[in-house]
Amino acid sequence: MSAEKSFTKENLEHYLLELSREFRKLNGRKMPAEIIIIGGGAVLLKYNFRSSTGDVDAIVQFIFGYAGGDKYCWRKISSAKRLA
Repeated sequence: MSAEKSFTKENLEHYLLELSREFRKLNGRKMPAEIIIIGGGAVLLKYNFRSSTGDVDAIVQFIFGYAGGDKYCWRKISSAKRLA
């Protein structure tokens, strides 16, 4: 894993904020959603003993009604990784 292709706490928080803004833009504020970050991404966000991670593992849950939303979320996170 190279430093240019990894997530830091700061850029991961930025990408998650952008993802939530895009989700709200597409679905409004009334549709609840939950992103559960697991693995290295969770350690990175919660604790200070790790400076980066090469990937972000997540479970995305939301109420049905937006077809393809899960694929959209994964594309956004994959795109973020390429930009990191």
